[in-house]
Amino acid sequence: PKFISRLMETISLEVYPHDEWICHRGSISTAMYVLIQGFVSVIIDEQRMIVVKRLTRGDFFGERSLFGAEKRNASIQAKTTVELVILRSDRFRQVLKSFPEMKRSIE
Repeated sequence: PKFISRLMETISLEVYPHDEWICHRGSISTAMYVLIQGFVSVIIDEQRMIVVKRLTRGDFFGERSLFGAEKRNASIQAKTTVELVILRSDRFRQVLKSFPEMKRSIE
């Protein structure tokens, strides 16, 4: 419970309008996103707009960033107005330092 409480203190809420790009393929991933409202497209080729998946409320992306910086393997575009909870990877790792037993269990 304390671990979750500390994480909750670090998250932020952001809103993206319809058609706005949330992140781009090849950029460095620095956060995990959880969809609270709206729909997004997962796109592997922005030139040809190749959509491989659609995500909605409760879905998430960018979770691998919590364990180290990686290049994104897809772009994400809002298809409606989107509300996202964002957990930045640097903040996640900072909280994890205070909970070594949790860190061991997820490594």
